[in-house]
Amino acid sequence: MVRTFSRLLMTAVIAVGVTQAALAQEVFPSKPVKIVVPYTSGSGDTLMRIVAQRLSSQVGQQFIVENRPGAAGSTGAAFVARSAPDGYTLVFTAAAHSLMATMQPQLKFDAATELAPVGFMVAQPFVLLARIDAPYKTVAELVAYAKANPGQVKLAHSGVGTLAHTIGRWLSAEAGIDVNEIPFGGSGQGLNSLLGGHTDLLMDPPSNSLPHVAAGKVRAIAVTGGSRIAAMKDVPTLKEQGFAVVGVTWYGLSAPAKTPQPIIARLNKELNAALADAEVKQKLEAMLFSVEPSSPEGYAKFFNDQATMWSKVIRDNKLVVAQ
Repeated sequence: MVRTFSRLLMTAVIAVGVTQAALAQEVFPSKPVKIVVPYTSGSGDTLMRIVAQRLSSQVGQQFIVENRPGAAGSTGAAFVARSAPDGYTLVFTAAAHSLMATMQPQLKFDAATELAPVGFMVAQPFVLLARIDAPYKTVAELVAYAKANPGQVKLAHSGVGTLAHTIGRWLSAEAGIDVNEIPFGGSGQGLNSLLGGHTDLLMDPPSNSLPHVAAGKVRAIAVTGGSRIAAMKDVPTLKEQGFAVVGVTWYGLSAPAKTPQPIIARLNKELNAALADAEVKQKLEAMLFSVEPSSPEGYAKFFNDQATMWSKVIRDNKLVVAQ
């Protein structure tokens, strides 16, 4: 009798669990979903708003994008990590989140353990930009100038601990130059500073800077990816110019760590459908993004691989941001 009751109880528990999981997947979402972009306006939120608009029309619930900048993206990400793990508060994750635990250990935030990957979205390299009137047109000429004028070259970046900041530091270490790092709250502010002649260099996504390069307002002197960009085919990579510095910025979507798997699966399904939509894909590719949908597991593996790679780069080149 006891064994029979135990078996019945176990069967009931399993059935309830399966029913709850199925129910969560079936009814989610039943109210608006907030997507936190942990950066200033103009620093990735444009692409997230394009995707969010498509998600809203697909699901029949509003996906609302909210900017919550601070501390290289950790402020907004930590806010989401502390939110209820119910799928209604998500975070727009970026390359910076994969290197944060190594680059800025004082922040005490680790996206790998505190967030659950939903899916990968897009990627693109950075472009190293210079003032249009700068006395250098190549990285070699920049290095020679910086060595002759130590600490005088002002390198703007989108925030301490961001990937743009990290790649800039890596290039400085590789080239043996001393530059004056000028942090801004986002890439849009950094670009405005460069356009205004207040800074000399900027590591920026081409989705932001291409129109200004095409208009002759700033000069692109290098690409940080492994190959050239078709829209800037005359701009060589850092590797082509003799510097072993390669890095691309990328974006994905994540949820609080304990979000149930059926909800993660539903979000991933809808995200991938949005990215596959012809109009969305065309808009993102026009912004020079490579659109790369994935499974949650695929994004988790990619994130961890990036964290491992950047941890080695940061430690080998002593790039850690001091407390």
